[in-house]
Amino acid sequence: INAEYMGHFLSVYFFSDFFPIMVVLQIKGKSESDVFLFDCTLTDSVDDVTRELVALWNVRINLRWYCTVGSELAKKQGAESLGKCVEDARADLHADMATVRRTAVPLARLREHVTLLRAAVQIHYPQIASTPLDQLAKEMASLDIDEDSRLQRQHVSQIMTDEPEHGDMKELLEPDNAVMWFCGKQMYRDKKMGDFLGKNEKTKVLVKLTKANAGAPAREPPVDQQTQKEMMAYWHKKQEEQKRLAEDEDISYHDSPWANPSALKNQFQGLNDIKMR
Repeated sequence: INAEYMGHFLSVYFFSDFFPIMVVLQIKGKSESDVFLFDCTLTDSVDDVTRELVALWNVRINLRWYCTVGSELAKKQGAESLGKCVEDARADLHADMATVRRTAVPLARLREHVTLLRAAVQIHYPQIASTPLDQLAKEMASLDIDEDSRLQRQHVSQIMTDEPEHGDMKELLEPDNAVMWFCGKQMYRDKKMGDFLGKNEKTKVLVKLTKANAGAPAREPPVDQQTQKEMMAYWHKKQEEQKRLAEDEDISYHDSPWANPSALKNQFQGLNDIKMR
């Protein structure tokens, strides 16, 4: 029996019973820069994985907003510790964690970034951060407060709440009815991951999340956006080169003596040196 086949047989039918086969899910958001990884096993239920992915998805969306307002607060007071917290959080949210470093950032680590951001805000804005959110709302609505103070209270309150108001709120998902898709097919929650991904270990598979009744997400293009740009630039360059070569083609050799089809005859007849006046 072929050794490679035997190894595959054992890994699928024997070792998988004791050591669950791991698979890496790549989850893509609404843009090329919004992508992250998640580790699971083929024996995990689709329902459990979907719920964990939704938790990651929602925390990532809110954490991006926390970083946006946190960055503004850090600029106002030159708060280096707050700025460092924002920088660290953005590094874990960056697509490079998935595409370059191939690292799955766990939910606990993202939540820790939220905790650290709030702690830094409490240090640099202690009075505002300690004020109840309903009281801050009243202060922001007051006509007696200047615009800078209003913005500070607004930004601090946004970081201190678990449900901040921002432009990406519509992208948040509900854990009970979010849908996971693989290769354009819905992954039903009462199934196992292996029912859709097969029994073989896979390095990485792309899945998508949508809201209930949203329908299947658009299929991925054959090449990513960056590769497409590089291909377009390459073909544009080739077209420019061909155009330049066509314009620079030298046809002046037609006037050269050696290109004259009657040159040999004229030579014998002594007509080569005759010039017209």
